[in-house]
Amino acid sequence: MASYKDISKIITCFLKNATPEEINELKSLVKEKKISLDNLDFSSMARKTAVSIKKQMGVSKDFVKETVKGFACRIIRQHAPDISERDLNILVESIVPSQEKKYKTLLPPEMMKSMVVQFINFSLQRMSEEEIAEMPNGWVQKYLNAFSPIVRGLIGSFLKKEIDEEMFWLAIDEAIRRAKTG
Repeated sequence: MASYKDISKIITCFLKNATPEEINELKSLVKEKKISLDNLDFSSMARKTAVSIKKQMGVSKDFVKETVKGFACRIIRQHAPDISERDLNILVESIVPSQEKKYKTLLPPEMMKSMVVQFINFSLQRMSEEEIAEMPNGWVQKYLNAFSPIVRGLIGSFLKKEIDEEMFWLAIDEAIRRAKTG
């Protein structure tokens, strides 16, 4: 299986060398399939593209990763043209982590998502006193320790209002999915 670096370099190479017609062809294919931002599976798209292009040319892992990041940036900007640079970087990092080793959790994705929801509700004072009383002692720190660095970063950015709620949950879902498949 191709690594993220391979995929990134392949896609970057493709985009750097693609003619305007080839880029328009990609855009029309995306429109044809009526793909929305939250339905895009960057990993699958990148892997398929990487396998195809890698057969035609040998490239290193770093190049592929940078290519995938560039591709992800272009797709996100196409669907959210007014996204801030910071929001874009946070979302791209959740899609294509820059760290070589991924954080892998032993918790099921549904449980991790539930923990994030509880943590956010507590942080935004959306939990009732009864709900808070039902939580185990020290749960806030235990939850934070269970979250991957990417999830913790996303939570921090959301609570500081650096990213909006829709972008936050989209990025959280992708980060949890990636930790599961790690």
